[in-house]
Amino acid sequence: MTHTKSVLHNIFVCMTHKYADFSGRADRLEQWSFGAFCFCGTVVSLIIDFSFLDASADGFLLANTIFIYAVLVPMFAVTARRLHDIGRSGWWQLLYLVPIPGLFVLWMWLPRRGMPGPNRYNTILPAPQIKRLTP
Repeated sequence: MTHTKSVLHNIFVCMTHKYADFSGRADRLEQWSFGAFCFCGTVVSLIIDFSFLDASADGFLLANTIFIYAVLVPMFAVTARRLHDIGRSGWWQLLYLVPIPGLFVLWMWLPRRGMPGPNRYNTILPAPQIKRLTP
């Protein structure tokens, strides 16, 4: 059994099985793939709002609002699990409320490699296995 995870699999798991799961650990691929999904989804929803829903008339972004509400809880959850993987509490996300220094600190922490052994948040994440394609 291999422990390889694709980007689409990570997005699916974050939106379904781990929608509001703030416990455990998340590796870098899980957190960054879900973050990329959120960014791309925001761009697409804004395009829908301004192209098809005439958001410029009343200033309300219907598609974007629906999308943001759909991904808000799983984004906080996956970031909390990512912080757990580097040995920090999920409450450190409150640094987002301090715009410049808070973002800087979190952007320095989140790309770090996870702790190699068990920590107080959960056991070790399985090491990703890379399948080699043989001709």
